[in-house]
Amino acid sequence: MDKLSVLYQNRDGTLLANEYQPMLSNGANFSRHESTRYININVDTESSTLPELYEHKELCCGCSACLIVCPKSEIDTNIMIPYKFMVNSDRIEYYPYTGAISMLPDEEGFMYPVVDSNKCIRCFKCMKVCPYK
Repeated sequence: MDKLSVLYQNRDGTLLANEYQPMLSNGANFSRHESTRYININVDTESSTLPELYEHKELCCGCSACLIVCPKSEIDTNIMIPYKFMVNSDRIEYYPYTGAISMLPDEEGFMYPVVDSNKCIRCFKCMKVCPYK
């Protein structure tokens, strides 16, 4: 089983500060989501064309309709994303990497979509199916 480390990025490709990264097994921290999180953004590509599924996490109900409709998302049980929920805990939970959109927890355990810019084909089906859009 491969383990994928996730570092969240802004739409411009810059990494979020450590205090805004998910608490991974390497000790990074969780923070409240203020907009869609992205991973694997290449600053040489036009990241402004990526779908923004929610501006604030209150605008996402976590229904995973975006994941279901995405033509480039499929569960790969060979790649798991390790999350460690508390710094002083040995408990690590693993979530399947699902390609263009993965549902990953915030600090309270609610699931939110994360867009992988390497896999996203920018078809925007995810935004069309979203009940909040």
